[in-house]
Amino acid sequence: MRWARYRDVTSSVSALTRFGTSHLGRNWFYLADLAFSYCIFTTFLGRYSRHTY
Repeated sequence: MRWARYRDVTSSVSALTRFGTSHLGRNWFYLADLAFSYCIFTTFLGRYSRHTY
């Protein structure tokens, strides 16, 4: 039971990954990188503003 469910999950995840990489291509990684950079930028900005004021 567990193994069947695990296999289903892994196959669906791999299918999703394949779909994302083939259809979205680099845009997927670009968006992820953009979100990551935005998070870092906002945290840095928040810390900086907290220290100045």
